[in-house]
Amino acid sequence: MQTQFIEKLPNGLSLFRLENCVVVLPGQWLSFKEHHFPVIQSSLDQTLILINEVADKKLLESIQQANRSDFTVEGVAFDLPDVDDGLIFIAEDHSIALLFALINYLKDQWGLKTLRSRLRLVLFGTHSIFPFTTVPSLFMLPEFKSHTIASSQLLEDLKIPARLASVDELPGCFTGTLQALIEDINIHSFVPHDATVVAFGDKHFLTDIKKLLANKINKQHLILYPH
Repeated sequence: MQTQFIEKLPNGLSLFRLENCVVVLPGQWLSFKEHHFPVIQSSLDQTLILINEVADKKLLESIQQANRSDFTVEGVAFDLPDVDDGLIFIAEDHSIALLFALINYLKDQWGLKTLRSRLRLVLFGTHSIFPFTTVPSLFMLPEFKSHTIASSQLLEDLKIPARLASVDELPGCFTGTLQALIEDINIHSFVPHDATVVAFGDKHFLTDIKKLLANKINKQHLILYPH
């Protein structure tokens, strides 16, 4: 199978392209010989995955020699309702890759114009480092502190507003957890009450998000995806 290196990411992982691999839907991941790879984007022609290039050189050689049937898809695909209300996406740490996969998928399914109109805000948080290089956002969001201006290049290119939280005081990011960032802002001030919030993360993180948003949005407008 053709495997192509694309770029090295800041968190020690590298982005690779697999050609003519299996299609992986958002919420699922690619498995090969008991290894599980986060998927950033997937189609009939190519699948973009994250690999620890240094630690897995032998694994990369095995992948290049593998057949399509050697790969399996695991996990349950997201079932995001087709709503016209505003959407807010929230993800922390290892779930960030899942959220990127979902955004890429929705762009293909809905079209960029509809995605921009529905996706009002994306919030990312990390306890270490983001799997992308942060860039200053061109979106002015007065509800956030003036120094909280970092976003990702992909979201900036898609013209989707985003903000980042980091416990390591990364430049342009809110200093603290994603939960602390949500506490620091008033979601009602710039997002409709009937907005649908979709959160991705481990069970502890999702429990915190549920408590934080309990009195801010309707219960039926909160979707939690544990991973």
